[in-house]
Amino acid sequence: MPQHQPNRAKAEACRPRAHPRRRDAHCRRVRIDRGSSGKLYQVYSRDGQLLFGWDAASDRATNYVYLSGSLVARAETGQDSGLPPPESIGASPNPSTNGTYSLTWSQVSGAIRYELAEAGNGGAEQTVYSGADRSWQASGKANGEYTYRVRACSASICGNYSGTVTVKVESGIPSLAIAPNPSVTGTYTATWSAVAGATRYVLKETPAGGTERTAYDGPNTTWTSPSMRCVSR
Repeated sequence: MPQHQPNRAKAEACRPRAHPRRRDAHCRRVRIDRGSSGKLYQVYSRDGQLLFGWDAASDRATNYVYLSGSLVARAETGQDSGLPPPESIGASPNPSTNGTYSLTWSQVSGAIRYELAEAGNGGAEQTVYSGADRSWQASGKANGEYTYRVRACSASICGNYSGTVTVKVESGIPSLAIAPNPSVTGTYTATWSAVAGATRYVLKETPAGGTERTAYDGPNTTWTSPSMRCVSR
């Protein structure tokens, strides 16, 4: 039956198994690789109409609207708002010894709100804050590294993201302070933050030109040096 040969040829040339990540079961292109321009992903209806497209490089999504089978509109989201990204973003304290820290970023003229994205310990990026404030506080973070970036938004559209800042959380490491510093009498006091679950603390000191030694080993979070320390004049 020669009239069916073209259909068979078309089926042989368009086998989904030959492109498992680029075509669906009906051989429609669901992923288009565009080289340096990135990837474009598409979703179709059962009837073969293109319903949705997402540009991974620009993070822009397009919804296709049909009426009586004809395309009548395209609605885009995530397009550039024209707002520049915040020039700076910072974190304090960094590193954090208790899983609590604050993120702050610079103001963008014309922005109504800001979106702060977080990627923690190799996980997927997610939005952790959306609002008008230019600061956000993290708490209860587990040990590891957390990367943040922020973008400015108008009423419904956001611009490009800023550069990133990475916060390291090192819970269980006390923060140490010495006062007075310098000391003119040879006497000074070391204090450090308490660590949950700790039963004792070991304080090390290294005299000038000497070797490191244990100055204190006990349950307290403060230690005062002996008063008969030599003072160089």
